Amino acid sequence: ENLTLYGTDDADELVGGGGDDSLFGGKDDDVLYGQGGDDALFGEKGEDTLYGGAGDDTLDGDKGKDTLYGGAGDDMLDGGKDDDILSGGAGDDTLLGNKGEDELVGGTGDDTLVGGKDDDILSGGAGDDTFIFGGKSGDDTILDYQKGEELRFEGKGFSEDNISVANNGDHAIITFGGKGGKGIEVTVNNDDMANMSYSTSMDPDDGSLVVTFDDAG
Repeated sequence: ENLTLYGTDDADELVGGGGDDSLFGGKDDDVLYGQGGDDALFGEKGEDTLYGGAGDDTLDGDKGKDTLYGGAGDDMLDGGKDDDILSGGAGDDTLLGNKGEDELVGGTGDDTLVGGKDDDILSGGAGDDTFIFGGKSGDDTILDYQKGEELRFEGKGFSEDNISVANNGDHAIITFGGKGGKGIEVTVNNDDMANMSYSTSMDPDDGSLVVTFDDAG
């Protein structure tokens, strides 16, 4: 059975079942549990906590400082507005910080992390992760970069001609010249960064700039 549950204007706790459920928190600070199945959880207003559980779930925090846990499965997490915490858990997850200063943790699996606007903290976890940045990303930090993982810069203003990379031993700082990339800075942390060099390429399909770090030489 697939359930559709709606919260009230008060602080609610909504619990799905084993089917593909849809949970809507409503106003106030809600807690939503998807449990089994491919669920869709919407925190809506308030500072909400969303647990996807098993299955390929979609979690949308919307307004408020929300905390989203994907759990098992290939999940899609969108923090929405304000400063959110997103944790993908197991599976190949996609984490979208959106607006606010967010913290994104991919967990196990090959995850895609998109900080969005403002200054975000990104941690891919185990797996071959991809980090995506745009023209309004702000000053973002990758805590646990692994050799060969892709950083993708999407939009106008990102090219192989205007990128600048400063290697500082245990981290590298990426900045861009020109109007499109102005004000964007990405700090890439890895204890072995001093022994790495970076390479760039342009993706012919979407025009994004791809940056990777790997062993020097």
